[in-house]
Amino acid sequence: MAEWWRGTGLGLVLVLGGWCWVSCDSPEPFQLSEVAEDGVEALPDVPPVEVDMEDVPATDTSEVEVVSDAVDAAPDTEEVAPDQVEVDPEVFDTHPEDAVELPCDCPTAFTCCGAGHCVDLDNDSRHCGACDAACADSATHCVGGECVCREGTWCDDVGCVDLGTDARACGACGQRCGANQVCQEGECRCLAGYGDCDGRADNGCEVDLAYDQEHCGGCDSMCLMGQVCVAATCSGEWVNVHAAEFTMGSPSSEAGRQNDEAQWQALLSRPFAIQKTEVTQGQWRGLMGENPALFAGCGESCPVENVTWFSALAYANALSVLHELTPCYVLSGCSGQAANGTLAGCSVTLAGGVGKPYGCTGFRLPTEAEWEFAARAGSETAFSNGAITHTESSPLDPNLAAVGWYRGNAAAEYEGAQNCPLWFLGSVRCGPQPVGGKAANAWGLFDVHGNVWEWVWDWYGPYDTVGEASEPAGPATGAMRVARGGAWDAFAAACRSAYRFKLLPGQRAGFLGLRLVRSL
Repeated sequence: MAEWWRGTGLGLVLVLGGWCWVSCDSPEPFQLSEVAEDGVEALPDVPPVEVDMEDVPATDTSEVEVVSDAVDAAPDTEEVAPDQVEVDPEVFDTHPEDAVELPCDCPTAFTCCGAGHCVDLDNDSRHCGACDAACADSATHCVGGECVCREGTWCDDVGCVDLGTDARACGACGQRCGANQVCQEGECRCLAGYGDCDGRADNGCEVDLAYDQEHCGGCDSMCLMGQVCVAATCSGEWVNVHAAEFTMGSPSSEAGRQNDEAQWQALLSRPFAIQKTEVTQGQWRGLMGENPALFAGCGESCPVENVTWFSALAYANALSVLHELTPCYVLSGCSGQAANGTLAGCSVTLAGGVGKPYGCTGFRLPTEAEWEFAARAGSETAFSNGAITHTESSPLDPNLAAVGWYRGNAAAEYEGAQNCPLWFLGSVRCGPQPVGGKAANAWGLFDVHGNVWEWVWDWYGPYDTVGEASEPAGPATGAMRVARGGAWDAFAAACRSAYRFKLLPGQRAGFLGLRLVRSL
């Protein structure tokens, strides 16, 4: 907008981009040409302004009027219908109606892929070889107009792979590794602990060498009768015991003797095999699939405990089935589960119509007579290695301490061990111990004194009710079953060969386990 100065003397007026000297004493108003606000002359062909300063009254103070009307200088344009506008959705995400297809003016070696995009089809992973022909994923990129793997080899079914290590394409596309296999150096190989024992490459490494009876630790390693494959080792060695007659019970002079231990002659007319150790947590888990032990922290080589009498029968049956033998027991009407040691309330009969368990061909619990005969190993003393001198936990009984874990020496440091600060000098925590940790008896059996009580077949009752002395199997009926051998929390007197412990068959505890036999 132009301005001018009023008053006496001279003034400067900006006129169409130039300056003009005028007299400020002119009596007449001085009007400039109208000028658009953008500086473009709005009134063409305006003649130059001539001012006679003498004709301007000195007393007139009229303002110079400046007009600033805008001029519409927009050129003529052709109207475009909205439906003729091509939209580029990549540019206009939220308002596609605003997008317009832009022309391409691409340099050599570039191709127009729409919306003004000039693309190198030889190297652009979004347009590889052709517009919109994107490479599959970030593992590939465009080289020479083809999508190739950044690393490895392209296989149509799995994408980019390392043929040396990828089990989906091991050594070549389409060659997948099977179950329990990994790809190493372009070859499918078995995972540690598994074996391809049938020689077939199409089914992978199907054998779990840690628990397979016929391939225990290796394809050519088979467990013997009565053994269970545990951690790739055939576990559960057995000792054969001959038939014999022996004196069962204890003499009246034996320290710690109980009233139900009257001596009498028992005849075992059949030889049998008995496990060297108590059934371990590893053996139970390997066969039954669970570990019911309260003292699981002790480890798989420790005796399984916390199992009912009925669960012990079920374990024996499972071992028979594993070795393709006829199970000894028929269990019906049960509650609970055998695997976790809670089986209870079963009706139990002997399979095959046998009258006594000695006639079973499968694995079973020993009778009281079998258990005591094997535990004594020919001895007639309180323990298999000698007499008893101290019936409680302290002082330590030297003979018992040499062959068994009991209340006088069962110190434990593993997680879950029981507090026992007053049991013996220096005791803090106690619990069961790994099997075979003490000396064996004369026939090679471990832990027949202490560690955990071992379920046997017999109902509890006085010896004068057992019936025949030949192959005794206890009373025909009863309320409680017998357990033998003592335990880690028992006093020394309870760990004697003749001691009899009675419990309800559905009872279970952290001191109660088992050892199996089989008639030969």
